[in-house]
Amino acid sequence: AERLKLQLVPTESLVESLRAVKEKEEITCLIKAVELAEAALEYIAGELHPGMKEKEVAWKIEKFLREKGSESVPFDIIVSSGPNAALPHAKPTERLLSHSEPIVIDLGALEEIGYFDDLNFPFKGSLSNSTLNAFIGFSREYCRALRDRISDLFEEANPEIRDNEDLQ
Repeated sequence: AERLKLQLVPTESLVESLRAVKEKEEITCLIKAVELAEAALEYIAGELHPGMKEKEVAWKIEKFLREKGSESVPFDIIVSSGPNAALPHAKPTERLLSHSEPIVIDLGALEEIGYFDDLNFPFKGSLSNSTLNAFIGFSREYCRALRDRISDLFEEANPEIRDNEDLQ
């Protein structure tokens, strides 16, 4: 078998510059991914209760995402509670959720052409309606800020975006 002779060439900002401007279809997919991830957070906030296992919560989120149209999940969903919530990239365990402990949920939704949204929400407190409402409110504010930023990009003085009829 003949071996290929390859030469690695360092580059700087090659991929970043190619992906800086999004086409209309890409922006639509990003928005759909954000909306799907936000819907999953709203759904699971209504399902959480003391005694649920972290793994059970992660499965409910994944099932919801797939049933609502996520092509797959772009990474393993993280649900960690109590001392596990302090671990970066924690894996869901058999640990039971309990009152007055922090819970971290990190999830993503994948859209049809490969765009995904990654939402990471730590929240602390008992699993009460007021806590869950605050949690949902936080996710809504995050998603609104993202949508507002996308809109701002179209209104800024960037002629590549502002003057591109395909993106209007």
